[in-house]
Amino acid sequence: MEKLITKKSDLETFELIVKILLHSFDTKFTEKLDGPDQSYYDFILDNTKYTLHREHYTGISIISDSKNNDFELIVKEISNQISI
Repeated sequence: MEKLITKKSDLETFELIVKILLHSFDTKFTEKLDGPDQSYYDFILDNTKYTLHREHYTGISIISDSKNNDFELIVKEISNQISI
């Protein structure tokens, strides 16, 4: 499952989302892959693996195999914080 957080794909917005995940959700990133147009940051939260994905043409999203309510809450909380 993939959920779009924002259509913005700039590095500043991506780094803001990383900070939100680190501080609001107390996550730790397990792997980071950066390219000129894409970034993939894997993290684990409550024993579930997620990937924060930045794609130049589509925006920033979170990917996970999880279909639980936590996934929706994470996306909603991040969206609320970046719209401030």
